[in-house]
Amino acid sequence: GGGGGGGGSATESGGKLFVRGLNFDSSEKDVEDLFIKFGKVTEARVATDRETGSSRGFGFVTFEDPRDADDAIRQLDNSEFMGRTIFVQVSKPKAPGGGGGGYGGGGYGGGGGGYGGGSDSG
Repeated sequence: GGGGGGGGSATESGGKLFVRGLNFDSSEKDVEDLFIKFGKVTEARVATDRETGSSRGFGFVTFEDPRDADDAIRQLDNSEFMGRTIFVQVSKPKAPGGGGGGYGGGGYGGGGGGYGGGSDSG
C-alpha cells in the first residue's frame, strides 16, 4: 500500500475542504464552478444564517478524488474570488476533545471584563 501523504493533506478527510472568506453574494453554484476546474465536485455547500438565509461567508466543498482537493488547496488558498480573498483548507473531522476549533463561533471581544479593576488603596 502506498505511503500516506504528508501532514494535513486532503486525502485524510476524504476530499472535503473548508472554504472561508467567501463573498456574501456567492452562491453554492459559484463555489462549485470555482472548484470544479480541479476535478469532480460531489458537494458544494455555503453556510447560511438560519434567520436571514444570507451567506455566512464560509462553506464546504467535497471532491470525489481527494488528490483533486489537494490541488485546489494549493491553487485557491489565499487567492481572490469575487473580489474577496478566500482561504481553503482541509476540513478536519472534529476530533473528540481536540483543541483547534475556529469554525463558526463569532464571540470576538466577548466578556473579558475586570481589567484594571481592583481599588489600589495605599
